[in-house]
Amino acid sequence: MKKEILSYLTGVINSYTSTIAVLTTNEGFSTSLNTLVAIKGEFESLLDIVMDIPEDKGQAITNFNKALKNNDLKKKVLELEETNENMNDNEKRMNEKLKAYECNDLVWKNVYEDLKAENRRLINGTLDKKHERRIKMKNFKCKVTRVDEYEIEVDETKITEEWMKNFRSYMYNFIDIEDHVEHLAQLRARQGEGFYEGYGYVSVNGERPFAVSLSEENESSYEDGINIKVIDEDDDIEVELEEIC
Repeated sequence: MKKEILSYLTGVINSYTSTIAVLTTNEGFSTSLNTLVAIKGEFESLLDIVMDIPEDKGQAITNFNKALKNNDLKKKVLELEETNENMNDNEKRMNEKLKAYECNDLVWKNVYEDLKAENRRLINGTLDKKHERRIKMKNFKCKVTRVDEYEIEVDETKITEEWMKNFRSYMYNFIDIEDHVEHLAQLRARQGEGFYEGYGYVSVNGERPFAVSLSEENESSYEDGINIKVIDEDDDIEVELEEIC
C-alpha cells in the first residue's frame, strides 16, 4: 500500500512541476503560479510523511488509507485537481492570446515596411524633381564694375598723432592720414552710411548722420573730425555677363 501511495503522490507532484515550468516561461501568471507552487509544496510535505512511515507498521498504512478515503481529504484533492484543470484552461487561453499578439505584431511590421518603402519612393521622387529643376536653370557669372568718387576731409586738430597711435593699439597699423583716408573710402563704398569700426559715425556732406541723434551711445561714437563728401555714387555701374555651361 505504501508503494502505491508514494507512486500516486509522486505523479501528482511531477504534474504540478511540469505545469509550473510552463507557466514560468510566460508573463501574466504570477498569481496562479504562486498558487500552484503552494499546492505542490503541500503534496511534497505529504510525500515526506508517507516516506517516514515504516513498512512493517501495517496499522499506520491502514490508518493513512482510511484518512485518504475521508470525505474532507477527498474534497481537498478534488478541489486541487479542479484548480489544476482551471490553470490548464487559463494557460491555453493565454497561449491563444500570445499567438494572436504575434499575428498582430507581424501585421504591423508589414505595415511599417510598406510605409518605409513608400517614404523612400516619395523622397527619391522629390530629389529627382529638384535635379530636373537644376538642369533647366541657367547660370551666369556677373562682373560688376562700380565707380564712386568722394572727397574726404580730416581735421588734423582732432585726428592727431595721439589719436592715430590709439587707433593702432586696437585696429590697423596705419601710419599716416593717407592710410586712414583710403580705408574710409573703402568703408563708404562697401557699407554706405553708418558706423565704421575704429572711427564710429562720421559726418557725411558736412552733416551728422541721422543715427547719431537716436541714442546717447551713438552720440558718444560720433567723430566730427572726419567728413565724407559724396561726389558720385552708384551712377556709373557696368555689368558684364558670362553664361556658365
